[in-house]
Amino acid sequence: MNIKVSVAHGDTAKGLKDLRKGLQKSGISSEIRKRRHYEKPSIIKARKRKEQKRQIGRPSSNVFGSKIKYNQ
Repeated sequence: MNIKVSVAHGDTAKGLKDLRKGLQKSGISSEIRKRRHYEKPSIIKARKRKEQKRQIGRPSSNVFGSKIKYNQ
């Protein structure tokens, strides 16, 4: 994945901010954090199971939000 950041008028702070945002959107920063240290396969499986349990326990999002009452 290529991420290009152009810096205008020497504004490096904005360039760094744009770079971080691009890395976060592409998922590279989270991948770097995951791979920083070796993780045993059993630990990876346990983490995935825990994540699945957390996802199942979460209420699903309602497309319409709360119940809508119409005037009749």
